[in-house]
Amino acid sequence: MTSQDFENQTCLIVIDGQFDFTDLSGAALPVNGGATALQNIGQALQASPTAVDKVVLTQDWHKKNAFTSAAAERIVDQDGVPLQGYTSVPWEMVFTSTNQGKQFKAADPNDQDWLLTSSEELARRGGKEIMVWPEHCVEDTPGAEFDDALMRGVAAWTTATGRYPVVHRKSLDPEREQYGAFGAEIPNRYTGEMEFDEELVHSILMRKRKLWGGLARGHCLAASFDQALSREDPANYHTHVILRDGTADVQGFEDFGESWMKGWREKGVQVMTVAEAFAA
Repeated sequence: MTSQDFENQTCLIVIDGQFDFTDLSGAALPVNGGATALQNIGQALQASPTAVDKVVLTQDWHKKNAFTSAAAERIVDQDGVPLQGYTSVPWEMVFTSTNQGKQFKAADPNDQDWLLTSSEELARRGGKEIMVWPEHCVEDTPGAEFDDALMRGVAAWTTATGRYPVVHRKSLDPEREQYGAFGAEIPNRYTGEMEFDEELVHSILMRKRKLWGGLARGHCLAASFDQALSREDPANYHTHVILRDGTADVQGFEDFGESWMKGWREKGVQVMTVAEAFAA
């Protein structure tokens, strides 16, 4: 097939559609409704494979000793007890020689300056906090693999179009947060560099329509979408579609996800169900 066979010139981007983020039994960081959201996308691809001409799949891909993994026990409380999953670490609460009250610190003194620096940087760049998560999506483990229902759809799309998805791995640096698929939120610990995949973002933005789904909405999808649209002409915001039932939030963060989606809708981004987007 040639590009002329795809009248829609539509790109589907699925952020971190991996087993560990589903709510299936055994998932390490389950997102309520995650399996259904990915199934919705997979089924739409099976039913209408030529509705899209490009598929981008991002994949969380952590080292086992990731700084923000509870299992790595690299951040502790003031008593030296390792933080459990789903613990936020505001920069104001990181141990310094002057602060008082509840304190967080690095288990290894060699990490202490980096803990303070990284938490300050996250706050400065958008009000984020370091978040300690359950160990998840560890490289080369079953939990890091793409969801089966999603991949059945991708396989059908490949068979029908002769094309293959772009697979982009993120979170490769164990020293940093990385929610966004296209670049890290803070500079590299050792080089000070802020990498950004301009080429991949450009290849997405050049399509006439962009459909966005994946897990989790208020975290990795939001960060990835925000990164991509930082390179977009506001006049083209309307060409982006957030798939309402093709994503889901981490439990307890639903209001944040809704607020984020509402904010973009007010700027002209469309919000549709998966069925509506594939039929448009």
